[in-house]
Amino acid sequence: VAVWEFTGAWCTNCPSGYSNMNYVISRNDLYKKTVHPMAFHSNYSGDDDLALPDNLTDKIMVELEVGDGFPSFITDLRTVQLSDKVWSRRLRNILLIAEWRFLQNLQKIRSK
Repeated sequence: VAVWEFTGAWCTNCPSGYSNMNYVISRNDLYKKTVHPMAFHSNYSGDDDLALPDNLTDKIMVELEVGDGFPSFITDLRTVQLSDKVWSRRLRNILLIAEWRFLQNLQKIRSK
């Protein structure tokens, strides 16, 4: 499961978004192995040495209809722009579904 975080070094709310994402992932050993967080930095509201060149992060956000709020997240390539608590619950639900699918596929493979 890919989790994309849209962030910026200038963003005052982004550290808590990152912390909440890591907290949810750290609560389950399977998530630690299957969730791959990636941060895309933007120069949207200030200079960020980690930003992708040519405002590419902002272009990705427009293309995927993420919105213009920071931090924003895409989980399982679904756009999410919610409060940290709501986003954390949604991430947990998506990961539970992914875990359930993984276990079902594993069971099918083992029964062959």
